[in-house]
Amino acid sequence: MRKPRTERAIVHKSSVLIVTVLISVLGTVAAQRPLAPPNYYLFELPELLPGETLTGQLTTSDGQNFKDGSYVDLYTFAGLAGDRIDVRVSSSDFDPYVTLFDPQGVPVAMNDDLAGSADAGIDFTLSDDGRHLVVVSGYSRLDLGHYSVSLQMPDSQGWDARPLALPVAISSQLSPAMPSLFGSGLGATEYFWLDVQEAVLIVADVHSAEFDTVLTLYNTNLDQLAQNDDTSSTSDSQLVMRVRAGRYLLAVSSYFSDSFGSYDLNVETYVPSE
Repeated sequence: MRKPRTERAIVHKSSVLIVTVLISVLGTVAAQRPLAPPNYYLFELPELLPGETLTGQLTTSDGQNFKDGSYVDLYTFAGLAGDRIDVRVSSSDFDPYVTLFDPQGVPVAMNDDLAGSADAGIDFTLSDDGRHLVVVSGYSRLDLGHYSVSLQMPDSQGWDARPLALPVAISSQLSPAMPSLFGSGLGATEYFWLDVQEAVLIVADVHSAEFDTVLTLYNTNLDQLAQNDDTSSTSDSQLVMRVRAGRYLLAVSSYFSDSFGSYDLNVETYVPSE
């Protein structure tokens, strides 16, 4: 289920070192080299969530595109191939420009003015799974001020994840209406975001008396980090992995496509002793 539309204020200052790598973000796409910020930088970017509106401000403290001197703010979101996304940027202070980069750092869409409006917007169908970048800018170093940016996924494949504060113990339920685990032949799946504040050992356990469980852990690029089906002689699952600080996606799945029902999920974190 999509989250209701809300509005968040973002204090956003892009890293000058990373942003200058953009070089020609607003130039000819054919001449682009891929933009590939390190994973630790992606974790620090504000995340666009479907149905939310974020407010930001371009200032002289932001990173610059040295081709034209424009200041830029960066945002990120996770998507899947086939998801249709709608990004909108509005401002009464300057004429906004928006650029979309795929998980490989290749610019795949950009826009200045929507039809009949000075707002910028991108309506695009993603061709790759993973973490995408949205770059908000103007046309020159004079384009400064407040703006709002929003993301909609009207035709997404329905893998919306809800955040969990760690440690956590919850009861939930898989239903036939839930999507299957992407990139697999597994059955109904529910997704959860885990925000990890420091290097820890994650121990996740899921139990169900109604279906054969599977646990899968991904990073924000949707790369599979770990998966577990059965523990010892039971159909319960346990996933144990040491992770760094950052955001992770945990998936609870049914092994069979025709099996679903209630389950209990418990996620503990342990700080490794030095």
